[in-house]
Amino acid sequence: MINVYILEDQVEEQHLLHKLIINISNELDINTQTTIHPFSDDHELKLHLPEPSIDNVYILDLEIHGNKKAGLALSKIIRKHDHFATIIFLTVHDEFLLTTYKYQVEALDFIEKGHNSIEADLKRDFTRILEKKRQDPSESLTLPTSIGFINVPLETILFFQSAPSNTRHSILHTQDSQQLIKVSLKSIEEQSHFFFRAHRSFVVNLQNITTIDIKTHLIHFKNTLDTIPISRLKTRAIISRLRANQVNW
Repeated sequence: MINVYILEDQVEEQHLLHKLIINISNELDINTQTTIHPFSDDHELKLHLPEPSIDNVYILDLEIHGNKKAGLALSKIIRKHDHFATIIFLTVHDEFLLTTYKYQVEALDFIEKGHNSIEADLKRDFTRILEKKRQDPSESLTLPTSIGFINVPLETILFFQSAPSNTRHSILHTQDSQQLIKVSLKSIEEQSHFFFRAHRSFVVNLQNITTIDIKTHLIHFKNTLDTIPISRLKTRAIISRLRANQVNW
């Protein structure tokens, strides 16, 4: 499933994008798995942001109703809310290219409007999105922090804990450190089949489990004395996931 959210205040351009995305979806054989949601106002889209997901794609025109940075401002809000989504910018203003990256929103592409290559550019981007969805992030995960982004080897991640002061943030626990990240547990849970919601406040990396104590309902990890609780109702499910993923524990 790919959920496309278009921000374009020109009706003709909006219809063109809609048509191009349908054509691309047909060519890539994802037409039955693509939903398209057009918006002509950045404030309206902000009020209708979906649940965070790697399936979300935002195609944003930079200039909305005369505000040349409306798309950029909205992209910051989107990235805070929906870290693993894809952001693509459309613009006739090349001079804003550097500004885009100063906003640190990890945009996939920056497409100039009015060129004949727009369909080819979008097709290339959607191909990359599909490849990203098919890939297992077995090597590393890029996560947002209060000062930027960090890249964390998956094998070092023990678990994620909900942040007590903000449900949209969590605390990353690795084998040698802790780090506050600006991603919710719900979003984290969707990023790898090795991640499992063992408790309402914890997502565990199945790869680093050594013991599940069914008497104390605690999970133990490799190379650390750290433990986390597991919900009684999740015990059978986590054992099944460990076996399904062929994890040695």
